[in-house]
Amino acid sequence: MSERQQFQDWLDYLPDFLQEFQSFMDESDQEYDYSPESLDALEEWILSHYQDTDDLLKKSESQILNLLACYIGETIIKIKGGQWELDEEPDSVYYGLPVIVLPPYGDTVCPITLATASADRRTGDFLSSLACSEE
Repeated sequence: MSERQQFQDWLDYLPDFLQEFQSFMDESDQEYDYSPESLDALEEWILSHYQDTDDLLKKSESQILNLLACYIGETIIKIKGGQWELDEEPDSVYYGLPVIVLPPYGDTVCPITLATASADRRTGDFLSSLACSEE
């Protein structure tokens, strides 16, 4: 199966991943409503469950990382616009990963790396500050 087909399959499952994310996060008292505040709550959850990027990148955490990235990406789209794409530029640091292409200039952000960066930076508002910043 080509990377493009795998990406399309992943996109087709995105609503299911988001539902799984909501079910997984039902344990918390936080409402995950695709708002900037929910990104702060998500980052708080990430920081309380992962000591650093390496913890989040463990193979055992790949499903959770996918769910986190789906939610982060969809929240950015709801706040800033944009759409999911597969980065197919061989020289890109995001090559082969799902990214959000943002209007108006086509800047890209990679929700997977945003999740791992939040575990590394440990600021508590890294995700929301990025999602709400004016380009």
